[in-house]
Amino acid sequence: MEFALYSMSLIAGLVLARAFVENCNLHLRVGRFWFHHWILALAAMIVLLYIGIDAEIAWGALTGIAIEGLRRKRWGLVQNPDED
Repeated sequence: MEFALYSMSLIAGLVLARAFVENCNLHLRVGRFWFHHWILALAAMIVLLYIGIDAEIAWGALTGIAIEGLRRKRWGLVQNPDED
C-alpha cells in the first residue's frame, strides 16, 4: 500500500504544482539564476534524505512537483532576462 500512497501523492503533487504555476506569477530569481519549482523540490528532497524522512506522501508530492517542472519548455537554472 505504500506504493499506492506514493503514486497518489505523485499525481497530487503534479496537479497542485501545475495549478499553482498556471495561476500564480511568482518567480524566484537572483540575477540570471531562476530557481524553478523542480529545483526547490530537489532541494527539499535532499533535506528529507539527509534527515531521514521516508514518508511516501512527501516523496510522492515532491516527485510530482519536480516532474511538472522538468516537462516545461524553460526549465534551466540560467535564463536570459529577455525571455520573460
